[in-house]
Amino acid sequence: MTEWKAERRVRAYVVRALEHKDFLTVLGQNGAAFRFEGDSGRLVRAILDAHLEPVTFDELVARLSVLSGTDVSKSEAVREAYAKLVEVGVLVVRSPRAPTPAGRRVVLGVSGAAAALHTPQLVTALMARGHTVRVAATRRALRFFTAEAVESITHARVVRGIWDRTASRPVPHVELAEWAELILVAPASAATLSRLARGAASDIVSAICLASRAPVVIAPSMHVAMWSAPATRRNVEALLADGCHVVEPIAGVELAHAPDTRSARLGPSPPPDALAALVGLVSLPEKPIDWDRFYRDTPLDRIPWLEDPPEDELRQELAELFRPGARCLDLGCGAGALVVAARELGYDVVGMDRSATALSLARARADRAGVAVSLVLDDARHPAFAGEFELVIDRGLLHTLDPSDRIAYAEKVARFVRSEGHLVIKVQTEARPERRGVHPVTLFELDGLFGREFSMEKVQVVEFDRARPATPAAMVRFRRRGEEENGRPSGARSGETATLE
Repeated sequence: MTEWKAERRVRAYVVRALEHKDFLTVLGQNGAAFRFEGDSGRLVRAILDAHLEPVTFDELVARLSVLSGTDVSKSEAVREAYAKLVEVGVLVVRSPRAPTPAGRRVVLGVSGAAAALHTPQLVTALMARGHTVRVAATRRALRFFTAEAVESITHARVVRGIWDRTASRPVPHVELAEWAELILVAPASAATLSRLARGAASDIVSAICLASRAPVVIAPSMHVAMWSAPATRRNVEALLADGCHVVEPIAGVELAHAPDTRSARLGPSPPPDALAALVGLVSLPEKPIDWDRFYRDTPLDRIPWLEDPPEDELRQELAELFRPGARCLDLGCGAGALVVAARELGYDVVGMDRSATALSLARARADRAGVAVSLVLDDARHPAFAGEFELVIDRGLLHTLDPSDRIAYAEKVARFVRSEGHLVIKVQTEARPERRGVHPVTLFELDGLFGREFSMEKVQVVEFDRARPATPAAMVRFRRRGEEENGRPSGARSGETATLE
């Protein structure tokens, strides 16, 4: 009893009780039933009513004393009833609610399969996992649930068709397609599978899927004969080939059969809780970083490379390759640390970046150092800037590009390096989850990108962020082959040796 004075208890989320004018029956968490009659029943009802909010035992006693008009602090009946309710799990210590996980923007597309009757429960399950849910339903789907039921949960209008337009949503399927981070089609009827596989946008659900670039998760639900039909299997294969995620049906009751003939068979989609859990397992495509916004909005002390001087290995490369009058191009120069260091060594240097904010930081850095540099606002993947340089440096740009952009980047970069000039690239070579927007690059990939026109002269195993947890990296020096060497393969394959340090 001592701990009761300190603990604040509340009614369990589910209290199973059957009330009668003469008694109250409570079913405990272990399944045992307890019957309280007469005054005991009324006392238990009063205790339950008092625990709609967390209270201590002493607070309960004070409340019951006020209600009864007598002091019940020494009442054995109160203690025994309270002890029994605690024992059977009706009164519990409410743990602090775990924070709701950061969810996704999910568009739930509902088609006209009978499993659409579970839509309110599915919406509730998705929202319980932190997702923001918008619902689009075909006219046939709305035969199984009401839009008002779902709207009372989401506080957002259910979109009922392609032409279901409002002043704020003139083209609803496009608006939802662009808003969605993930699309869940549940349930998906056989007709919906066919439309999605053919790219037909004849209803609101298929139109949203066709217009969006978000991942699409499809949960088919249909009769087992329809699911196993060759046409359905072809549609599923086409959707998988298009990159959709298809949830396998489960064994369940077939509603199309008469109640007295129903048996478990393959066909229904998984229950709402299972579907909601599966949504969290689907990886979202990584969005490209808006570098100008990054430099503008991120606190300066959280940009690790902003104030760091160039690494020793980069300074050594600058010094080794310097020749009087040499021109140097720093690709993705950021806040200008390498630009300033190169200028101080005597290079005629140009810094290029696609962030105007970064270039303003680089300009301020050069002014503080008292050096004159040229800064160009341009994108190394498709630059408008042109010129030839004895040295081109990429300190951490290549691994921030989408892998699909690497070939175009390599072709453009090669044009900046004059014959027998050098290209120095420092890249991250292993994935690190804390480094968002980084796509590691291997030495094999580097040789594939630049080996046609460059010889690999030197490779160093290095790190990024020296004062922080080590991030494995490589620094590679390439030399552009002269005209007489053109047509020969990469240096390592033609007899020239790349030095590994």
